[in-house]
Amino acid sequence: MKRFWLTLWMFAATVILALANWPVPAADGRTQFPTTGVLRIPVVLVDFADMRFPWDYQSRVNMALNGYPGDFPGADEFTAAQYFKTCSGGRLDVRFEVAHITLPKVSSYFDKGGNRLLGEFLELAAAKDPALDFARFDADQDGMLDTVIFIYAGESRTNTDYWFADWSHHVDYTTLMERVDCGPISLHGKLLDRCALIPQQFTDGSPVGIVGPVCHEVCHVLGVPDMATLSPTIPSRTPGVWSVMDTGCLNAGGHCPPLMSAYERWYCRWLEPEDISLSDEPQRLVLPSAGTERNRVLRLEFPIEKDTISENPQREYLLLESRTQQGWDRELPGEGLLVWHVLYNQSSWEYNVVNTYGNSRVSPAYSDVGNCDVLWPSERGISWYLPEMSDELLPRLKYREPFHPVLTDVRYDALRREATAILSTACERPEIPVRLNEALITGHRQVTVSWQPCEADTVFVSIWAEQNSGKPRYVDGCCNEVHTAAGDTLRVLKVPEDLWEAEHYVSVTPVRRLPAEGDTLRFIPKELNYASSIEDIALPADAIPQYYTITGLPLRERPTEPGLYLRRTGRRTEKIFIR
Repeated sequence: MKRFWLTLWMFAATVILALANWPVPAADGRTQFPTTGVLRIPVVLVDFADMRFPWDYQSRVNMALNGYPGDFPGADEFTAAQYFKTCSGGRLDVRFEVAHITLPKVSSYFDKGGNRLLGEFLELAAAKDPALDFARFDADQDGMLDTVIFIYAGESRTNTDYWFADWSHHVDYTTLMERVDCGPISLHGKLLDRCALIPQQFTDGSPVGIVGPVCHEVCHVLGVPDMATLSPTIPSRTPGVWSVMDTGCLNAGGHCPPLMSAYERWYCRWLEPEDISLSDEPQRLVLPSAGTERNRVLRLEFPIEKDTISENPQREYLLLESRTQQGWDRELPGEGLLVWHVLYNQSSWEYNVVNTYGNSRVSPAYSDVGNCDVLWPSERGISWYLPEMSDELLPRLKYREPFHPVLTDVRYDALRREATAILSTACERPEIPVRLNEALITGHRQVTVSWQPCEADTVFVSIWAEQNSGKPRYVDGCCNEVHTAAGDTLRVLKVPEDLWEAEHYVSVTPVRRLPAEGDTLRFIPKELNYASSIEDIALPADAIPQYYTITGLPLRERPTEPGLYLRRTGRRTEKIFIR
């Protein structure tokens, strides 16, 4: 997957220039393109003079996009056409028409040619006049072709210019004409405006599963913007494998993209979420999973003042849905409650920079930052969600009233394929005092942090070092670690050599159904004091036994190797011998 990201970044800066002519959303923030009825998409397979597809490739592409001929069960399962029938609830019927052409040039001719050779490639392809009636590929009747998808023979070329890259991508030919010396292309009276390029193979020779990339490009036709970041030097939180408009289009090598997200289906006018009415009483939410007949999506709108300064419509809300590892979602990394944080302003959609330049305007909320887990309940037992309202809206918008919603008791029933949670709009967090002790050096590159016992059910502990990128580097895997509140009150760290002089932070958060305000300690390992004895590490009187080497180095568990050790319980220390 890293290879895919690196390739995306290589051409992102160029691609983003070609997207200035992106469809403007309607006044309600949704697509203006027709998303019901029949949508015909031309797909052109392109041979080069020295590189050709296998003889049966056209029939294989046709079957992957439209389904197998015949009426037997499963004939059209997991095809691109079926993908849109499933996502749209049967409202959109996408029909792909596949043609095959051969260019007179060898494939290497187009290497390192930039936009000029991209324009020549498209002109040559159009001159071959594929045996398709292009007049039928203009669903919105604007005189422009909705798209043309070109699948070219051979491997992608990551060492050449952006358009021969691993990632299938969209090209705006109208904008391209303004940058290079190429003329308009007319096919049967329809002008080429937008098109897409997809390689036959990745650079390692493995085949590109075309269902995912083609579905990604058809979503662009429908007006859906990219959810991936197009600014690699400024990281943004993006959906990744959870969206067909991000790396999800390459799930299972491109053969099994995930269902369009609740937001993407809403944007295409196939989904109407239920707005959650605010109430003083806790509400139980039930969300049957996407892909089921009972599928339910809820929206929690953030009450913000109307923007009277600019003419850029803005709004902020949460979309709650449930996902299950079945059907199109079978390649997802988990199942459970998925929360989408949407921060809409029209200009970001108009220029296709939704999750770019450090902004994250359609992104899943993290239930577990350390694992980047986006599902509830998380792998580490986090079953609450405290929404954080963004300060990205410009100009700054004020919230009309105190708004402190919280989700608790989040559960997922795999058998029923539904998530449940309790929503409270004004839930007070518990007050649980907790205090960190002084961190101490207790061995070679070893630091022990400890905290006073508290009246909580559990304590979540995170220890990290600051990096130049601003992202935390969690030390010894300590991120949201769950500790028992009473007896388990210390953490021994193995600090890497390159972090010994770095600034570190440790935070402890006591939890009693909800997290309370915790405590945070800053330290630099090199500047810490050495523990003169194991009594320097404070433990409660009723703590579970802690074990140390005879020289005073703490052990994570009861020793099993033969030898002499120290055991400390409360304030009593004794030597023990293991045979």
